[in-house]
Amino acid sequence: MATPSTRALLDLDIQTRLEIIDELWASVVKDLNDPDNADDLPVPEATRQLFAERMREYRENPAIGLRWADVHERLLKMT
Repeated sequence: MATPSTRALLDLDIQTRLEIIDELWASVVKDLNDPDNADDLPVPEATRQLFAERMREYRENPAIGLRWADVHERLLKMT
């Protein structure tokens, strides 16, 4: 199957480009939810360090964390 050039994709109308983006994003999510592909998403070292720092802070003081239900409720109120 021939891969379209970037220029050819950019020349498509907006609706078609959005549909392609949606299909691509759905395929990425599907692949990353497959345990065999879970490590395929590159995580920058700075992000890994930030995560490690936040986990350390949480372990030292669990009271700083929020329950997912509370976070979810806040997010829903924002929309």
